[in-house]
Amino acid sequence: MQEIKQAASVIKAQPKRSHSSLAAQETQVQESPFYGMPPEVKQAAKEPLGPAGKDPEVDRIAHFLAQGKCVLSDVRSTEEFASGSVPGALNIPLDNLPQRLSLLSSHCVESSGRVVVFCGGPGQQSKIAQKLLQNQGYNVVDGINVPYMLEALRTLEAQPSRSV
Repeated sequence: MQEIKQAASVIKAQPKRSHSSLAAQETQVQESPFYGMPPEVKQAAKEPLGPAGKDPEVDRIAHFLAQGKCVLSDVRSTEEFASGSVPGALNIPLDNLPQRLSLLSSHCVESSGRVVVFCGGPGQQSKIAQKLLQNQGYNVVDGINVPYMLEALRTLEAQPSRSV
């Protein structure tokens, strides 16, 4: 309960945005900038990523991904997202998440409300997003951050019977 109150206070503390700016943002759904990057960047993404490659959390995330379609939601700022993300990720910054639930819902039609949220750091933003979305009825798992997500996707690709 305390975590939910903290999440709510963080979100309430964010500046309000006008409806017209939200509508403009919704029409500009961003796809991961990882696509189209130079081959050496894509190759680097195939390399094991330090501690993420050995953490059991990677298996937890990969297991959720393997259960069926889901929306990958990067909750970092637009600027952070522009520096690179997970292939196919949707960028809905945490401070915009409550106002953009309809956008997320439209992407969840095929995934039956299954969402993986992740951020760029140790996972604090993604934990807040997870609680907020769970309270809205989504089936959400915390993907922690970009390296963990990439490692989970790599784990799935390595399984002969699975394709991502």
